[in-house]
Amino acid sequence: MLKLITINTWKGDGRYRDRIEWLAEQLQALQPDVLACQEVFQTQQADTGQYLADRLSMYHLFTPARFKPRRFAGRTVDSCSGLSVLARYPIERIDVLQLPTDERDGERIAQFCRIDADGSSILLINTHLTYLADGSALRHRQVQTILTHPALAEPYAAGFLCGDFNAELHTPEIQYLLNHPAVSVRSAYQAGGGAVPGFTMVDQTGEGRIDGRSIDYIFSLAATPAEHPVITGACIVLDTPNAAGTYPSDHFGVWAQVGIPGKTR
Repeated sequence: MLKLITINTWKGDGRYRDRIEWLAEQLQALQPDVLACQEVFQTQQADTGQYLADRLSMYHLFTPARFKPRRFAGRTVDSCSGLSVLARYPIERIDVLQLPTDERDGERIAQFCRIDADGSSILLINTHLTYLADGSALRHRQVQTILTHPALAEPYAAGFLCGDFNAELHTPEIQYLLNHPAVSVRSAYQAGGGAVPGFTMVDQTGEGRIDGRSIDYIFSLAATPAEHPVITGACIVLDTPNAAGTYPSDHFGVWAQVGIPGKTR
């Protein structure tokens, strides 16, 4: 079995030190095999991806992106908000794909990497699509760009596309993804019996949890519907505050457990 988590780590915002410590503690309890992170903050004063890798004793592949000055710990610092893949197994970088952009938003990328999980080759794609409210067509192009990458034509025991898509399940861009003409795509949360509604962004005051959004996903990718791995479970994680009321992020995480063909344990 392979346990995957995707989580947007919210740059250097909020009570950064407290919440990243709490994030690490919760991840230690969850023991993921593969962790896909977005908005991974890196500056001279902090490095979210490396901190988590050290705490979890995992291999780490970081791709910097979206360089700009940001407020952190009461100061303005030069920083980036990149992507990280962490795994209990060796990670090989395949490519960093530049996605279509809008000048109002800036750089968007996708990480393509190969993970050798006990002899089973796993394709892992990690991305963060545009947040623009009127960006549905742009997100469609970003998804289209990802799914035409030649890595998807290579043989793998399993393939996964993870990240913050800034779009809910019913939107045209996600429906395009799920009904892609050349790649079979399946929501791991749905296939694994994740509870409805499965919000990944809600009001974190603890008052109103009726309204929320589901915009973070783990998707299984396969050449045909019959070739998807068996997804044995899925749930929302990283969704509880610490004793001081601090959440790990402004997003919740998505967890899925998957049976990988050929994986020995």
